Amino acid sequence: LGRLEILERLLLGFNHLKGSLPPELGNLGRLRELVLNSNQLSGSLPSELGKFSNVRVLQLSDNSLSGSIPPELGILSHLVGLYVSYNQLSGSLPSELGKLGRLEHMDLPGNALSGSL
Repeated sequence: LGRLEILERLLLGFNHLKGSLPPELGNLGRLRELVLNSNQLSGSLPSELGKFSNVRVLQLSDNSLSGSIPPELGILSHLVGLYVSYNQLSGSLPSELGKLGRLEHMDLPGNALSGSL
């Protein structure tokens, strides 16, 4: 998938995809929408997601993703919706998310997040 450099939308929600998110997804520089919700994905959110300079929607809810939310997501200046609910994410929210000036929706329930807002 990392070779599809002109891909703008990747919609693979509600399937039976397994494994981790490949760091090569960061090569999809024109990607505007990544929808992988309701699969069986595991592992951490790769910091390479911060390379999605044009992404507007990250929909990764209802998987088994774990670890912390990478601070690199805070540089996604076009991000409007961040959906990572019902995973196994932990740790605190990175302060860098406060830089997301266009963010309209941040959906985080059903995780093990902690710390202060």
